[in-house]
Amino acid sequence: MIDNQKIVHKSGRDSLFLNSTRSNAYNGATFKREQIETPYTKGFSTKKTPIEKALEKPTSLRLAINAKCFDCIGCGFDPKPTDAIRNCEINGCPLWPVRPYQTVKG
Repeated sequence: MIDNQKIVHKSGRDSLFLNSTRSNAYNGATFKREQIETPYTKGFSTKKTPIEKALEKPTSLRLAINAKCFDCIGCGFDPKPTDAIRNCEINGCPLWPVRPYQTVKG
């Protein structure tokens, strides 16, 4: 089972570490996963992440879908997460037909 740890980054943003310490099944060694730096955790982006927006309004279905798609593509590791969500190739996902950013604005 995965244990989640919520850690506050020095920029004030929350980071989620999934299974931060786990045993290697092959040799029993234990390793610690390092935090992945993203534009959001480095403080380059002043906008709220879709996950932060969804946490502010937990009853919003649209914000929940946006947050899940953002989480699925790597939580902003990609500099343009909207393009990654728009070009999602996981057709079997139940959220695929209703994912955000399907059309280009402008």
